[in-house]
Formats: sequence, C-alpha cells, structure tokens
Amino acid sequence: MIKNGSADNAGLQKGDKIFSIDGVLVKDLSVSEGIELIRGEQGTTVTLDIQRNTESGQSDFSLTLSRTPITIPSVEAELQEYEGKKIGIFTISSISEHTTQVFVEECLDFIKQGMEGILLDLRGNGGGYLEEASKFLGHFIPKGEITVKNKYYAFSDKDYTSKGF
Repeated sequence: MIKNGSADNAGLQKGDKIFSIDGVLVKDLSVSEGIELIRGEQGTTVTLDIQRNTESGQSDFSLTLSRTPITIPSVEAELQEYEGKKIGIFTISSISEHTTQVFVEECLDFIKQGMEGILLDLRGNGGGYLEEASKFLGHFIPKGEITVKNKYYAFSDKDYTSKGF
C-alpha cells in the first residue's frame, strides 16, 4: 500500500481483502482486470467491498475512494532514536533520476540534527536507472570499485564503478 495514498488515507490495512470493485466480484477477474476497474479518471470514485480479519472475527465493509494521482517517492526518510542513537532510516522504493539528490539532501538535514547512523531499507525496491544506482552506491562503496555489473546478450557487458561522494 502506498503511504498517504487514497487507500491508506481511507483506512485500508495490510491483510484487507477486496472482494468486490463497484459491485464486480474480484474472484471472476484477473489482477489486471481488477486494477483497471480501480483505476479511472481523477476525481471520480470507486467503491471497494472489503473483508478484514480481526481478533473478534471477520468484518465486511465498503469504502468509497476518490481517484487521485499516485505519486510514489523514491526516498522516504525519517530520523529515529534507537538505543540512545539518532539513526536515519531511508526507504528506497526505486532508483529514479532524483534518488541520489533527495537522499543527500535528507542526509545533510539529518546530520544537522545529530544523525549517528544510517539504515537503508531496500525491501520492495523495483529497481530503476543503473547509472543513478551506481551514483547512489558511490556514497557507500569506495571510488573505483564496481557498483553494478550489467550483462547483455547482444551487446558488450558494462561495469559501473563508484565515483565516490
């Protein structure tokens, strides 16, 4: 679920099951067909019938969501205290053309606030631009070391190396 997206803001939770989209049972649909029913013109609504398992059993309810554009930030950052130290937690969801810039800006801000360590969360990362990934990794891998190896069938292989920071 996308943090601060329509579903998150409407109260959907991890583990909720959609059983109907605008009255159409999802068991009769492919994933692509379900996605197409949920998508639509910005500002229109879609009604989802949800099943949620709770400690007291199963509850069924409906949610009507307003369709809004989806923006997925490639970097989410927060400064947390862990065992008395300030740790910058960076969730990298993809490697886009601005990932390194956003990461560095957040780091600088956290350093001003006394950051003492970094935790990178790359779970669910969908990949992205190889050159940007190499640039990003340059903050952690010494200059000149290989950051990314790209193997091709029809072209020459390409190694990307750290440029350092």
